Amino acid sequence: MKNSKPFSEEIADSLREIEPWPCFYRFRQTEVEILLHNLNLQRVNTILEIGCGIAFNAVLLSAYAWRYIATDLPEPDPQTHTRGMFLAQRLLDIVGAKNIELVDCSATDLSKIESESVDVVYSSYVLEHIPPSYRDRVMQEIHRVLVEGGIVITVVPNFVERAWNYLRHYVKPPLRGIYRVCKYFYLKIGKYQTHPFVSFIRIKSSSSEPRKINIFPPPHGFYESSLQELLFHFPGRWDKLHCRNKFKLLRKFTISWTIPWMSRHTIYLYEATRGLNKKLGGRFPFKYLGISYCIVAQKAKI
Repeated sequence: MKNSKPFSEEIADSLREIEPWPCFYRFRQTEVEILLHNLNLQRVNTILEIGCGIAFNAVLLSAYAWRYIATDLPEPDPQTHTRGMFLAQRLLDIVGAKNIELVDCSATDLSKIESESVDVVYSSYVLEHIPPSYRDRVMQEIHRVLVEGGIVITVVPNFVERAWNYLRHYVKPPLRGIYRVCKYFYLKIGKYQTHPFVSFIRIKSSSSEPRKINIFPPPHGFYESSLQELLFHFPGRWDKLHCRNKFKLLRKFTISWTIPWMSRHTIYLYEATRGLNKKLGGRFPFKYLGISYCIVAQKAKI
């Protein structure tokens, strides 16, 4: 099996200003590496990616297709976490990818893609940003564009990620309190800036979010509440979405069960435990306990 297209630190440095969040490139490259380990993916004629973002994953996976179509909404939209296709174009110009074609369209309307013209459809952390009532439409469009026997690879967040988010939400306030107490006392003796414990608490309690009291953490995807998001992210929900839209489930696994959430503080653990993720991510019960959930399904005959 081929490895994903290498993405050097030099290129990453040149694209640092459009990096969505710290260590994004390292996280996504590790994810794709683990994803490919769980797939028997051979080079095909056409891969369609839904919700390509800045097209970083497209660059990593483009070696597996003669033609790679990366789609997303044309303009930035905070509600759907869309970055804008101009950032994707900029990344492709710098990297020099030749077989990647950018197409601006919605996941619910793939009319720019011909029916039965795609061998593999891939999406990563996209479905949760689409209203639940529109997700069947997305899967129907995917079914339409796939050739007979075509494959859809879906990466979605798992309920475990939402459960960890609850813990993080309730741990932050006491950490901020400890930080302020430490700041007060260490300022008295002039060691506030240098003490390692204070530095640790300051990092853990820092946040760019406004200081307001929320009983529950806000939802990340397109949901009315974090509780609704938690319930919709159970693996069985994602499985049923595929099955009722004429897809046959082939394989289920996780690409990240060794970390509680993605941040610049957990990237080192994620990279160090990639071997464990590869070995156990497809086995019970680990495949249901990761922060991500991956489904590989095949287009079934109607």
